[in-house]
Amino acid sequence: MTSDQQSAQGVNDWTPTEERFTNLRTPEWEAEMGRLRKQCPVAHTELFGGFYTLSRYEDVAKASRDFRTYRSGQPFIRVPGMSGLIPSSLNPPEHGPYRKVLNTYFRPEIMNELEDAITRYAVDGISELTAAGCGDAVAAICKPVPARALATWLRLGEDAHIQLLGHFTQLGGDFDDPERMNELMFSVFAGHISKVVADRRANPQDSAVDVLQGILEMEVDGVPTSDETAVAVGVALIGAGHATTADALGSAIYRLAQDQELQQRLRDNPELIVPASEEFLRLDSPLPERGRHTSTDVELHGVTIPEGSLVALNYGSANHDEEKFERPTECLIDRAPNQHLAFGFGPHQCAGAPLARLELRVVLTELLARTSSFSLAGEPESVRGLMMNGLETLPLVIEGA
Repeated sequence: MTSDQQSAQGVNDWTPTEERFTNLRTPEWEAEMGRLRKQCPVAHTELFGGFYTLSRYEDVAKASRDFRTYRSGQPFIRVPGMSGLIPSSLNPPEHGPYRKVLNTYFRPEIMNELEDAITRYAVDGISELTAAGCGDAVAAICKPVPARALATWLRLGEDAHIQLLGHFTQLGGDFDDPERMNELMFSVFAGHISKVVADRRANPQDSAVDVLQGILEMEVDGVPTSDETAVAVGVALIGAGHATTADALGSAIYRLAQDQELQQRLRDNPELIVPASEEFLRLDSPLPERGRHTSTDVELHGVTIPEGSLVALNYGSANHDEEKFERPTECLIDRAPNQHLAFGFGPHQCAGAPLARLELRVVLTELLARTSSFSLAGEPESVRGLMMNGLETLPLVIEGA
């Protein structure tokens, strides 16, 4: 598409909401992303008020780093009002103090302390499936483990994950309704976190290990954190930390359920579970797109992206770019290097990546060690949506070790 064409009204280079283009596992999606990368690397659609999509690895990585040109403040394409999440909606330098504090709670020693608990949560779900010989891996493992891990990491109390799972279930069907999603994110989740913040004010915890206490005790330019800001951080941590990890787990287990040879290779070589997890993340990016706004006109591949335009950084397509990855559609579990963008890139790269990686490693390790085989018992139900890539159900037939 030329810049002259771009200036015309009604230009649609692709229709990203078509069902065949919202499931990263389909040949149609693969073919469409390949077409965009080759023929239309800056693609425009009128949907959601109009936005542009960058699909090549080099462009997506560069835009992710360039926070001055591609500004955050609109993290999700499909939810136009979700601009209040901290720190994902902020840009440097405002973004920096929050990330600096948050990063301390994902340091290796805290992740190591969580491993035993996450192992218990994984074993609980796996045991449920092996005892029955079948079941839904999403319901038994993929959703409960991240919810329990988040509740433990946030120090919300032993049964807090039950409430969180109820909130996630309530939210799950509303990704196509931006107003409803806003309402849930900033009422249901905010209401939950507000109670925790009030409790931290009344009963301060050890800020060395309690992330919400650490946020409450921080100052930005000498200004103490307000309760509202602490709640916005908490909502972002829960919102970002559950669905993406649950989707990553479901996608990984789905791939293994279809490949008995791969299962056995990982059982025989557990040291390959970590690089295999990275390859699963590359192939099935749980958050395929993130949104940015341009702060100035951008000229890219012959297209003018006007100042103030919404731009989707298509991490899913970038992770399949044949110019970056050899044999990009193949699952090469020992791929090295594997510089995928599943966790984003640049200053807004996912702070919680260490926790997500820990959950992936623990769940896959325990699942493979405690089974002799597992396979599909039926077709899984996919999560549908431009910004989501996961499974709602994953029926398995499973045999214990």
